Amino acid sequence: MLRIHRSGKVAALASLEGGHLFGDSVRVLRDFHRLGARYVTLAHFKNSVYADSMTDEPAYGGLSAKGKELVAEMNRMGMLVDVSHISDKAVLAAVEASALR
Repeated sequence: MLRIHRSGKVAALASLEGGHLFGDSVRVLRDFHRLGARYVTLAHFKNSVYADSMTDEPAYGGLSAKGKELVAEMNRMGMLVDVSHISDKAVLAAVEASALR
């Protein structure tokens, strides 16, 4: 992204708006990463198995255990963790869980 930006061009990243798009399977997420997906939204309008949404009743008080595992795997792969649409506590938990702080 930096190289493209420095050259005066604009780039876009492919994303997945929620884990349901990869069947909540890390193996499938790795396949999407190989195909070019570079970030994942942890939840959207409703809580996911990974995180509390900002528009749903809290289920985890932030990230679930599975959400912390997903963040660690995304860090390992070099994927961005998209914290839009998740609760404030989930954002803080994602930052805390991230190896790239």
